[in-house]
Amino acid sequence: MKKILEMYLGISMTQSTEHQTGILPYSEPGCVASTLALELPAHWEPMKGEDFKKVELQPDSPEYQEVAVGFCKANNYNIHKIERIQNLYLWHAFTICRYRILSKNGEEELGEKFLYHGTSVASCNSIERDRFDRSYAGKHATLYGKGVYFAVDANYSANTYSLPDTSGLKRLYVARVLTGRYTVGNPSMKTLPRRGTEATDCFDSLVNNLENPSIFVIFHDDQAYPEYLITFS
Repeated sequence: MKKILEMYLGISMTQSTEHQTGILPYSEPGCVASTLALELPAHWEPMKGEDFKKVELQPDSPEYQEVAVGFCKANNYNIHKIERIQNLYLWHAFTICRYRILSKNGEEELGEKFLYHGTSVASCNSIERDRFDRSYAGKHATLYGKGVYFAVDANYSANTYSLPDTSGLKRLYVARVLTGRYTVGNPSMKTLPRRGTEATDCFDSLVNNLENPSIFVIFHDDQAYPEYLITFS
């Protein structure tokens, strides 16, 4: 997923005229965060006044192939389709959150990763339209805290949390997640712990293992963006 990630990290803060912009009003021309939030990914299909669009990727496209390769490592699933989620408002919120964590931690500890989140077909609309919701924490697992869970390994999410529909199809999100600075979580954690003595200096996510984390838990809904939906069996 490195090439896809570079599409975003390579965007300059001064290049807003090089990319399509959203429909939200821009009231502070000097505000970097607002400028960033108004920029949409260059490879998105034009929104044309829309705030949401779901685009099915062509199997022979480089974008499809890169997403598929990451998903298909060490599993025998058959991909039925891969869709790109283009949600104007969720992207704006995620970008502002990214700027906040970047300002706090610096580039080295931004921790922007592509991670996996398995779900049921019944939850797809709410995730795509209104983000991953931590109010559902506890529905499946809270072993490392009461937040939204993402896995490094697609197999873990696909096998455990991707519930089949009546046709036997499963669904899995490839999410862009800002993991930032993290620490090991536990079932009692409802909020992120402090890093030091200051009340505002908190960790950004929780993990299952500090040295080699395979599970990340976030507590801020804007900290993850549902980039792609993979439908498979």
